[in-house]
Amino acid sequence: MGHVQTQGEAGALENLARQVLELADDAGMVIATAESCTGGQIASVLTEVEGLSNRVHCSFVTYSDAAKNELLGIPLSLIEAEGAVSKDVVLAMAGGALARSSADVAVAVSGYTGSAGKHENGLVHFAVCKRDGYRIHRECHFGPVEREEGKAIATRFALDLLRGALAR
Repeated sequence: MGHVQTQGEAGALENLARQVLELADDAGMVIATAESCTGGQIASVLTEVEGLSNRVHCSFVTYSDAAKNELLGIPLSLIEAEGAVSKDVVLAMAGGALARSSADVAVAVSGYTGSAGKHENGLVHFAVCKRDGYRIHRECHFGPVEREEGKAIATRFALDLLRGALAR
């Protein structure tokens, strides 16, 4: 059975999203997301915050390799060489979200949550890029997780990484 988010967890996630959006608002910045394994959940959480959702510019949900190529401009040769779940691809996802939008900062996530076949369940790569040249990458090994739990963990981590980037 999947992880069911408790009211306390949902409130904590909303609070984190509010902090991210308040930092973006203070800096006069707007956010883009480039999401694979989270399937748009990061953008969904951000746009749930009433009064600050105008700080979200757009979201690219690029689950397939073809979508990463078509929507974010990531060369298929890079995806084939490095794998869709890799440092280089997730940095390219964040960079592509900036290049194809007028956002000031982008967060990207790609990973394996739930049954991952031959891949490591719980391996997720994250990146944040800002127009000022700031770039950060994190590789996380969350361990075996069910799909919904993995998406929730990855969403929380991405928001926290974004908060740190906006606070600097």
